[in-house]
Amino acid sequence: MLMKSEHRKELVSEIRSLAQSQGLNTVFTTFLEITANSLAAQTDPENAEKRERRYQEMASTMTPELLSSYARMLALLFLTVREYLDASRYEDFACQVEQWEEISELSEEDYQRYLADVRIPNMIDKGLSDTYWECYWEAVSEAAHTLLREYMDRNTHSDTESGKG
Repeated sequence: MLMKSEHRKELVSEIRSLAQSQGLNTVFTTFLEITANSLAAQTDPENAEKRERRYQEMASTMTPELLSSYARMLALLFLTVREYLDASRYEDFACQVEQWEEISELSEEDYQRYLADVRIPNMIDKGLSDTYWECYWEAVSEAAHTLLREYMDRNTHSDTESGKG
């Protein structure tokens, strides 16, 4: 079971606090737009300038305190997601090893330390990262080969037709 996130509680509290003066709908939609623009500016280089301009437009209409609240909410959102991911990594790890025979060789104290090792989330993420990149480059290679065959077939077909004329 995932533990309650302190950052999540802070995020909800920040949203509710700001909603008292700004209205919940305004706070939520503004927060979503700021978050989307922030993410898009980092992950979509083609439209990054446009996203940054939109963020600047929004920021220019806010007091420094209001802008600070939205920035805090964004940070709390990312921390909440990180906490959730870490907690799920620990749960998955525990489920994976609980039936292993070798586990019985550990003392209960060592077993609990083993399950709580702070390196678990990063080790799992690193494994995912390596696998992800292997799959990514395999997909790039497959796409490149498929398109190359298509273009080569098209050129062969064009050369054959132009030779007939």
